Amino acid sequence: MPENTEPEDINDELPEGGEQTSPIDQRQLADEAAKRRKELPLLQRIVKHFSKDRAVYRELVINAETLEKRVALLTNGVLDKFEIEHKGENRMVGAIFKGRVQNLEGGLKAAFVDIGQPKNAFLHYWDMLPAANDSQVEFIRDNESAEQKQRKARYQAKDIPQLFPAGSDIVIQVVKDQIGTKGPRSTTNIALPGRYLVLMPFSGACGVSRKIEESSERERLKDILRSLTIPEGMGVIIRTAGEGKQARWFVRDLHMLLKRWQAIVEKINAPDRRPVLLYQEPGLIERTVRDFLTEEVDRILVDNPEDFKLVQDLVGEVSPRPARASSFTRTPSRSSSAITSNARSSSSSSAASRSRAAARSSSTRPRPSRPSTSIPAATAARTEPRTATSSPRPTSRPSPRRPARSSYATSAASS
Repeated sequence: MPENTEPEDINDELPEGGEQTSPIDQRQLADEAAKRRKELPLLQRIVKHFSKDRAVYRELVINAETLEKRVALLTNGVLDKFEIEHKGENRMVGAIFKGRVQNLEGGLKAAFVDIGQPKNAFLHYWDMLPAANDSQVEFIRDNESAEQKQRKARYQAKDIPQLFPAGSDIVIQVVKDQIGTKGPRSTTNIALPGRYLVLMPFSGACGVSRKIEESSERERLKDILRSLTIPEGMGVIIRTAGEGKQARWFVRDLHMLLKRWQAIVEKINAPDRRPVLLYQEPGLIERTVRDFLTEEVDRILVDNPEDFKLVQDLVGEVSPRPARASSFTRTPSRSSSAITSNARSSSSSSAASRSRAAARSSSTRPRPSRPSTSIPAATAARTEPRTATSSPRPTSRPSPRRPARSSYATSAASS
Protein backbone atom coordinates (compact mmCIF):
# COMPACT_ATOMS: atom_id res chain seq x y z
CA MET A 1 0.00 0.00 0.00
CA PRO A 2 1.27 3.49 -0.73
CA GLU A 3 2.35 5.48 2.25
CA ASN A 4 0.10 8.27 3.47
CA THR A 5 1.58 11.63 2.62
CA GLU A 6 0.50 15.11 3.58
CA PRO A 7 -0.97 17.26 0.79
CA GLU A 8 1.54 19.43 -0.92
CA ASP A 9 1.41 23.18 -0.39
CA ILE A 10 0.00 24.90 -3.45
CA ASN A 11 2.83 27.42 -3.27
CA ASP A 12 5.35 24.59 -3.86
CA GLU A 13 4.07 24.31 -7.45
CA LEU A 14 4.63 27.95 -8.29
CA PRO A 15 7.16 28.60 -11.07
CA GLU A 16 10.47 30.17 -10.26
CA GLY A 17 10.01 33.84 -9.52
CA GLY A 18 6.30 33.45 -8.69
CA GLU A 19 4.87 35.18 -5.64
CA GLN A 20 3.46 33.15 -2.79
CA THR A 21 -0.09 33.93 -1.76
CA SER A 22 -1.53 34.03 1.71
CA PRO A 23 -5.19 33.92 2.76
CA ILE A 24 -6.90 37.27 3.26
CA ASP A 25 -7.73 38.08 6.85
CA GLN A 26 -11.44 38.88 6.83
CA ARG A 27 -11.17 40.43 10.28
CA GLN A 28 -8.74 42.97 8.88
CA LEU A 29 -11.11 43.71 6.00
CA ALA A 30 -13.95 44.23 8.47
CA ASP A 31 -11.82 46.57 10.61
CA GLU A 32 -10.92 48.67 7.58
CA ALA A 33 -14.59 48.82 6.57
CA ALA A 34 -15.48 49.96 10.10
CA LYS A 35 -13.02 52.84 9.77
CA ARG A 36 -14.59 53.91 6.49
CA ARG A 37 -18.01 53.65 8.08
CA LYS A 38 -17.04 56.31 10.62
CA GLU A 39 -16.50 58.74 7.73
CA LEU A 40 -20.20 58.68 6.79
CA PRO A 41 -22.27 61.84 7.41
CA LEU A 42 -23.59 62.12 10.95
CA LEU A 43 -27.25 61.90 9.97
CA GLN A 44 -26.61 58.81 7.86
CA ARG A 45 -24.82 57.16 10.79
CA ILE A 46 -27.76 57.93 13.09
CA VAL A 47 -30.25 56.42 10.63
CA LYS A 48 -27.98 53.40 10.19
CA HIS A 49 -27.79 52.88 13.96
CA PHE A 50 -31.57 52.43 14.20
CA SER A 51 -31.93 50.24 11.09
CA LYS A 52 -32.37 46.47 11.10
CA ASP A 53 -28.98 45.79 9.53
CA ARG A 54 -26.94 48.31 11.51
CA ALA A 55 -24.11 45.78 11.86
CA VAL A 56 -23.72 45.53 8.07
CA TYR A 57 -21.76 48.09 6.04
CA ARG A 58 -22.21 47.90 2.27
CA GLU A 59 -20.14 49.64 -0.38
CA LEU A 60 -20.60 49.74 -4.14
CA VAL A 61 -17.36 50.21 -6.11
CA ILE A 62 -17.50 51.20 -9.80
CA ASN A 63 -14.19 51.01 -11.67
CA ALA A 64 -13.72 52.10 -15.30
CA GLU A 65 -10.83 51.06 -17.49
CA THR A 66 -10.21 51.55 -21.20
CA LEU A 67 -11.56 48.17 -22.30
CA GLU A 68 -13.89 47.19 -19.47
CA LYS A 69 -15.90 48.32 -16.47
CA ARG A 70 -16.16 46.53 -13.16
CA VAL A 71 -18.68 46.72 -10.33
CA ALA A 72 -18.11 45.20 -6.90
CA LEU A 73 -20.44 45.04 -3.91
CA LEU A 74 -18.60 44.83 -0.59
CA THR A 75 -20.28 43.73 2.63
CA ASN A 76 -18.23 44.64 5.68
CA GLY A 77 -15.21 44.87 3.40
CA VAL A 78 -15.69 41.38 1.91
CA LEU A 79 -16.54 40.93 -1.78
CA ASP A 80 -20.17 39.90 -2.16
CA LYS A 81 -20.93 40.43 -5.87
CA PHE A 82 -18.71 41.18 -8.85
CA GLU A 83 -19.58 41.93 -12.48
CA ILE A 84 -17.53 42.88 -15.55
CA GLU A 85 -18.66 44.45 -18.80
CA HIS A 86 -16.26 44.60 -21.75
CA LYS A 87 -16.28 47.54 -24.12
CA GLY A 88 -18.51 46.88 -27.13
CA GLU A 89 -20.05 43.82 -25.48
CA ASN A 90 -23.25 42.63 -27.16
CA ARG A 91 -25.91 42.67 -24.43
CA MET A 92 -28.30 40.00 -25.69
CA VAL A 93 -29.99 38.83 -22.50
CA GLY A 94 -33.12 40.89 -21.88
CA ALA A 95 -33.15 42.30 -25.44
CA ILE A 96 -36.49 42.38 -27.25
CA PHE A 97 -36.67 41.67 -30.99
CA LYS A 98 -39.30 41.80 -33.69
CA GLY A 99 -38.46 38.67 -35.67
CA ARG A 100 -39.79 36.27 -38.24
CA VAL A 101 -40.40 32.55 -37.75
CA GLN A 102 -37.83 30.87 -39.98
CA ASN A 103 -38.85 27.25 -39.51
CA LEU A 104 -40.59 24.90 -37.05
CA GLU A 105 -39.10 21.64 -35.79
CA GLY A 106 -41.82 19.28 -34.62
CA GLY A 107 -39.34 16.79 -33.14
CA LEU A 108 -37.74 19.49 -30.98
CA LYS A 109 -41.09 21.20 -30.39
CA ALA A 110 -39.34 24.47 -31.10
CA ALA A 111 -39.25 27.31 -33.60
CA PHE A 112 -36.21 29.11 -34.96
CA VAL A 113 -36.70 32.85 -35.29
CA ASP A 114 -34.74 35.20 -37.53
CA ILE A 115 -33.87 38.24 -35.39
CA GLY A 116 -31.33 39.83 -37.69
CA GLN A 117 -28.39 38.32 -35.80
CA PRO A 118 -25.81 35.77 -37.01
CA LYS A 119 -27.68 33.01 -35.16
CA ASN A 120 -31.43 32.42 -35.21
CA ALA A 121 -33.12 32.51 -31.81
CA PHE A 122 -34.35 29.22 -30.32
CA LEU A 123 -37.98 29.40 -29.17
CA HIS A 124 -39.54 26.37 -27.47
CA TYR A 125 -43.26 25.77 -27.95
CA TRP A 126 -43.89 26.11 -24.22
CA ASP A 127 -42.27 29.56 -24.30
CA MET A 128 -44.75 30.63 -26.96
CA LEU A 129 -47.74 30.00 -24.69
CA PRO A 130 -48.88 32.30 -21.86
CA ALA A 131 -46.56 31.72 -18.92
CA ALA A 132 -47.74 29.97 -15.78
CA ASN A 133 -47.60 31.90 -12.54
CA ASP A 134 -44.14 32.13 -11.00
CA SER A 135 -43.85 30.36 -7.62
CA GLN A 136 -41.58 33.18 -6.37
CA VAL A 137 -44.44 35.68 -6.73
CA GLU A 138 -47.72 35.88 -4.85
CA PHE A 139 -50.35 36.98 -7.37
CA ILE A 140 -53.23 38.93 -5.89
CA ARG A 141 -54.80 40.74 -8.85
CA ASP A 142 -56.10 39.51 -12.20
CA ASN A 143 -55.86 42.15 -14.90
CA GLU A 144 -56.27 39.87 -17.91
CA SER A 145 -58.45 40.91 -20.81
CA ALA A 146 -61.24 38.68 -22.14
CA GLU A 147 -59.11 37.86 -25.19
CA GLN A 148 -56.19 36.74 -23.01
CA LYS A 149 -58.42 34.47 -20.95
CA GLN A 150 -59.80 32.83 -24.11
CA ARG A 151 -56.33 32.37 -25.55
CA LYS A 152 -55.02 30.79 -22.36
CA ALA A 153 -57.93 28.34 -22.21
CA ARG A 154 -57.90 27.49 -25.92
CA TYR A 155 -54.29 27.29 -27.06
CA GLN A 156 -51.95 24.39 -26.41
CA ALA A 157 -48.49 23.43 -27.62
CA LYS A 158 -49.93 21.35 -30.47
CA ASP A 159 -51.60 24.49 -31.87
CA ILE A 160 -48.33 26.40 -32.29
CA PRO A 161 -47.72 25.46 -35.97
CA GLN A 162 -51.17 26.88 -36.89
CA LEU A 163 -50.74 29.98 -34.71
CA PHE A 164 -47.19 30.81 -35.81
CA PRO A 165 -46.51 29.33 -39.26
CA ALA A 166 -43.17 29.88 -40.98
CA GLY A 167 -42.85 33.46 -42.19
CA SER A 168 -45.09 34.98 -39.52
CA ASP A 169 -43.91 37.95 -37.43
CA ILE A 170 -43.33 37.45 -33.71
CA VAL A 171 -42.04 39.53 -30.78
CA ILE A 172 -39.60 37.71 -28.50
CA GLN A 173 -37.23 38.44 -25.62
CA VAL A 174 -33.85 36.77 -25.18
CA VAL A 175 -33.54 34.93 -21.85
CA LYS A 176 -30.25 33.11 -22.42
CA ASP A 177 -27.25 34.16 -24.49
CA GLN A 178 -25.95 32.03 -27.34
CA ILE A 179 -23.41 29.34 -26.48
CA GLY A 180 -21.06 28.09 -29.17
CA THR A 181 -23.07 27.19 -32.26
CA LYS A 182 -26.41 27.38 -30.43
CA GLY A 183 -28.45 30.51 -30.87
CA PRO A 184 -29.92 32.53 -27.98
CA ARG A 185 -32.93 31.10 -26.18
CA SER A 186 -36.03 33.29 -26.18
CA THR A 187 -39.62 33.61 -24.99
CA THR A 188 -42.75 35.48 -26.01
CA ASN A 189 -43.55 36.33 -22.38
CA ILE A 190 -42.02 39.82 -22.31
CA ALA A 191 -40.87 41.34 -19.00
CA LEU A 192 -39.57 44.91 -18.61
CA PRO A 193 -37.76 45.43 -15.29
CA GLY A 194 -37.88 48.80 -13.59
CA ARG A 195 -36.58 50.07 -10.28
CA TYR A 196 -39.45 48.83 -8.10
CA LEU A 197 -41.72 47.07 -10.61
CA VAL A 198 -41.55 44.55 -13.43
CA LEU A 199 -44.00 45.22 -16.27
CA MET A 200 -45.38 42.23 -18.20
CA PRO A 201 -47.21 43.64 -21.24
CA PHE A 202 -48.70 40.31 -22.39
CA SER A 203 -49.73 38.95 -18.96
CA GLY A 204 -52.50 40.25 -16.74
CA ALA A 205 -51.16 38.75 -13.50
CA CYS A 206 -50.16 41.21 -10.75
CA GLY A 207 -48.34 40.21 -7.58
CA VAL A 208 -45.68 40.81 -4.93
CA SER A 209 -42.32 39.07 -4.66
CA ARG A 210 -42.25 36.39 -1.96
CA LYS A 211 -38.75 37.51 -0.98
CA ILE A 212 -40.46 40.29 0.98
CA GLU A 213 -41.15 38.27 4.11
CA GLU A 214 -42.67 40.70 6.63
CA SER A 215 -46.44 40.13 6.58
CA SER A 216 -47.47 43.70 7.43
CA GLU A 217 -45.24 45.08 4.67
CA ARG A 218 -46.63 42.57 2.18
CA GLU A 219 -50.19 43.65 3.00
CA ARG A 220 -49.23 47.29 2.54
CA LEU A 221 -47.68 46.55 -0.86
CA LYS A 222 -50.74 44.55 -1.90
CA ASP A 223 -52.93 47.58 -1.16
CA ILE A 224 -50.62 49.75 -3.26
CA LEU A 225 -50.73 47.22 -6.10
CA ARG A 226 -54.53 47.16 -6.06
CA SER A 227 -54.62 50.95 -6.25
CA LEU A 228 -52.32 51.24 -9.30
CA THR A 229 -53.96 52.16 -12.60
CA ILE A 230 -52.66 49.42 -14.92
CA PRO A 231 -53.83 49.12 -18.54
CA GLU A 232 -56.03 46.09 -19.12
CA GLY A 233 -54.11 43.02 -20.20
CA MET A 234 -50.84 44.05 -18.55
CA GLY A 235 -49.32 42.63 -15.39
CA VAL A 236 -47.04 44.10 -12.73
CA ILE A 237 -44.81 42.52 -10.09
CA ILE A 238 -43.46 44.48 -7.12
CA ARG A 239 -39.75 43.78 -6.70
CA THR A 240 -37.91 43.40 -3.40
CA ALA A 241 -36.44 46.89 -3.90
CA GLY A 242 -39.96 48.23 -3.34
CA GLU A 243 -39.97 47.20 0.31
CA GLY A 244 -40.69 50.23 2.48
CA LYS A 245 -41.31 52.60 -0.45
CA GLN A 246 -44.27 54.94 -0.65
CA ALA A 247 -47.00 54.62 -3.27
CA ARG A 248 -45.89 57.61 -5.34
CA TRP A 249 -42.63 55.87 -6.29
CA PHE A 250 -44.50 52.88 -7.69
CA VAL A 251 -46.72 55.23 -9.70
CA ARG A 252 -43.63 56.98 -11.05
CA ASP A 253 -41.91 53.70 -11.92
CA LEU A 254 -45.04 52.37 -13.65
CA HIS A 255 -45.28 55.55 -15.70
CA MET A 256 -41.67 55.18 -16.86
CA LEU A 257 -42.19 51.52 -17.80
CA LEU A 258 -45.39 52.25 -19.74
CA LYS A 259 -43.62 55.03 -21.61
CA ARG A 260 -40.79 52.64 -22.46
CA TRP A 261 -43.24 50.00 -23.67
CA GLN A 262 -45.08 52.56 -25.81
CA ALA A 263 -41.82 53.32 -27.61
CA ILE A 264 -41.39 49.59 -28.25
CA VAL A 265 -44.96 49.29 -29.60
CA GLU A 266 -44.30 52.10 -32.07
CA LYS A 267 -41.34 50.13 -33.45
CA ILE A 268 -43.45 46.94 -33.59
CA ASN A 269 -46.13 48.70 -35.65
CA ALA A 270 -43.62 50.18 -38.09
CA PRO A 271 -44.35 49.17 -41.70
CA ASP A 272 -40.89 47.68 -42.18
CA ARG A 273 -41.18 43.90 -41.70
CA ARG A 274 -37.46 43.22 -41.41
CA PRO A 275 -36.23 41.77 -38.09
CA VAL A 276 -35.26 44.61 -35.79
CA LEU A 277 -33.99 45.17 -32.25
CA LEU A 278 -36.76 46.82 -30.23
CA TYR A 279 -35.14 47.16 -26.82
CA GLN A 280 -31.79 46.40 -25.24
CA GLU A 281 -30.91 46.17 -21.58
CA PRO A 282 -28.88 49.15 -20.34
CA GLY A 283 -25.17 49.00 -19.58
CA LEU A 284 -23.52 47.73 -16.42
CA ILE A 285 -23.70 51.00 -14.49
CA GLU A 286 -27.38 51.57 -15.29
CA ARG A 287 -28.23 47.98 -14.30
CA THR A 288 -26.23 48.36 -11.09
CA VAL A 289 -28.16 51.47 -10.05
CA ARG A 290 -31.46 49.83 -10.98
CA ASP A 291 -30.88 46.41 -9.39
CA PHE A 292 -28.29 46.79 -6.62
CA LEU A 293 -28.43 50.37 -5.36
CA THR A 294 -30.86 50.27 -2.46
CA GLU A 295 -31.00 52.19 0.80
CA GLU A 296 -29.02 49.37 2.39
CA VAL A 297 -25.94 50.48 0.42
CA ASP A 298 -24.02 52.98 2.53
CA ARG A 299 -21.50 54.33 0.04
CA ILE A 300 -20.72 54.39 -3.68
CA LEU A 301 -17.16 54.83 -4.92
CA VAL A 302 -16.65 55.85 -8.57
CA ASP A 303 -13.26 56.52 -10.19
CA ASN A 304 -14.42 58.14 -13.43
CA PRO A 305 -16.05 61.60 -13.72
CA GLU A 306 -18.34 60.61 -16.61
CA ASP A 307 -19.61 57.56 -14.73
CA PHE A 308 -20.03 59.69 -11.62
CA LYS A 309 -22.29 62.12 -13.49
CA LEU A 310 -24.24 59.20 -14.96
CA VAL A 311 -24.77 57.67 -11.51
CA GLN A 312 -25.93 61.05 -10.20
CA ASP A 313 -28.51 61.39 -12.97
CA LEU A 314 -29.77 57.83 -12.54
CA VAL A 315 -30.04 58.14 -8.76
CA GLY A 316 -31.90 61.40 -9.23
CA GLU A 317 -34.53 59.52 -11.24
CA VAL A 318 -35.06 56.60 -8.87
CA SER A 319 -34.05 57.74 -5.38
CA PRO A 320 -36.96 58.14 -2.95
CA ARG A 321 -35.23 60.92 -1.03
CA PRO A 322 -33.24 64.02 -2.02
CA ALA A 323 -29.49 64.27 -1.65
CA ARG A 324 -27.81 66.03 1.20
CA ALA A 325 -24.50 66.07 -0.62
CA SER A 326 -22.51 64.29 -3.25
CA SER A 327 -19.23 65.35 -4.72
CA PHE A 328 -16.47 64.63 -7.14
CA THR A 329 -12.97 65.42 -5.92
CA ARG A 330 -9.84 65.20 -8.04
CA THR A 331 -6.89 63.77 -6.13
CA PRO A 332 -3.26 63.60 -7.26
CA SER A 333 -3.03 59.87 -6.59
CA ARG A 334 -5.21 57.43 -8.48
CA SER A 335 -5.12 54.93 -5.63
CA SER A 336 -6.41 57.46 -3.09
CA SER A 337 -10.07 58.38 -2.87
CA ALA A 338 -11.57 61.53 -1.43
CA ILE A 339 -14.72 61.07 0.65
CA THR A 340 -16.96 64.10 1.00
CA SER A 341 -20.30 64.73 2.61
CA ASN A 342 -22.19 67.89 3.48
CA ALA A 343 -19.46 70.07 1.98
CA ARG A 344 -16.87 68.55 4.32
CA SER A 345 -14.14 66.41 2.79
CA SER A 346 -11.58 64.14 4.34
CA SER A 347 -8.88 61.99 2.84
CA SER A 348 -9.40 58.25 2.84
CA SER A 349 -5.70 57.47 2.88
CA SER A 350 -2.50 58.94 4.20
CA ALA A 351 -1.13 58.87 0.66
CA ALA A 352 -3.72 61.44 -0.41
CA SER A 353 -2.77 63.69 2.52
CA ARG A 354 0.91 63.51 1.65
CA SER A 355 0.14 64.27 -1.99
CA ARG A 356 -1.86 67.37 -1.13
CA ALA A 357 0.84 68.58 1.23
CA ALA A 358 3.39 68.14 -1.52
CA ALA A 359 1.18 70.07 -3.93
CA ARG A 360 0.96 73.00 -1.52
CA SER A 361 4.71 73.18 -0.97
CA SER A 362 5.86 72.49 -4.54
CA SER A 363 6.31 75.27 -7.08
CA THR A 364 5.70 72.95 -10.03
CA ARG A 365 2.33 71.79 -11.23
CA PRO A 366 1.54 68.20 -10.12
CA ARG A 367 1.03 65.63 -12.79
CA PRO A 368 -2.69 64.98 -13.42
CA SER A 369 -4.06 61.54 -12.81
CA ARG A 370 -7.35 59.71 -12.75
CA PRO A 371 -9.93 61.11 -10.33
CA SER A 372 -11.82 59.15 -7.73
CA THR A 373 -15.32 59.79 -6.57
CA SER A 374 -17.46 58.89 -3.60
CA ILE A 375 -21.18 59.34 -3.12
CA PRO A 376 -23.07 58.69 0.12
CA ALA A 377 -25.46 56.04 -1.20
CA ALA A 378 -29.22 56.42 -1.00
CA THR A 379 -28.76 60.15 -0.43
CA ALA A 380 -27.40 61.21 -3.81
CA ALA A 381 -29.64 62.95 -6.33
CA ARG A 382 -29.51 64.94 -9.54
CA THR A 383 -27.38 67.99 -8.88
CA GLU A 384 -25.55 70.53 -10.97
CA PRO A 385 -21.73 70.63 -10.75
CA ARG A 386 -20.11 73.68 -9.25
CA THR A 387 -16.41 74.30 -9.55
CA ALA A 388 -14.68 75.39 -6.37
CA THR A 389 -11.01 76.28 -6.13
CA SER A 390 -9.18 76.53 -2.84
CA SER A 391 -6.21 78.85 -2.63
CA PRO A 392 -2.92 77.66 -1.17
CA ARG A 393 -1.84 78.81 2.25
CA PRO A 394 -0.09 82.21 2.14
CA THR A 395 3.63 82.30 2.76
CA SER A 396 6.09 85.11 3.33
CA ARG A 397 7.20 84.90 -0.32
CA PRO A 398 4.25 83.93 -2.50
CA SER A 399 5.10 82.33 -5.82
CA PRO A 400 3.02 83.18 -8.90
CA ARG A 401 3.59 79.66 -10.21
CA ARG A 402 2.07 77.97 -7.16
CA PRO A 403 -0.82 75.73 -8.29
CA ALA A 404 -4.17 75.57 -6.58
CA ARG A 405 -5.82 72.30 -5.70
CA SER A 406 -8.69 71.50 -8.04
CA SER A 407 -11.85 69.91 -6.79
CA TYR A 408 -15.30 69.60 -8.17
CA ALA A 409 -18.19 69.52 -5.74
CA THR A 410 -21.90 69.33 -6.16
CA SER A 411 -24.12 70.89 -3.57
CA ALA A 412 -27.28 69.42 -2.09
CA ALA A 413 -30.51 69.51 -4.03
CA SER A 414 -34.00 69.51 -2.67
CA SER A 415 -36.96 67.90 -4.34
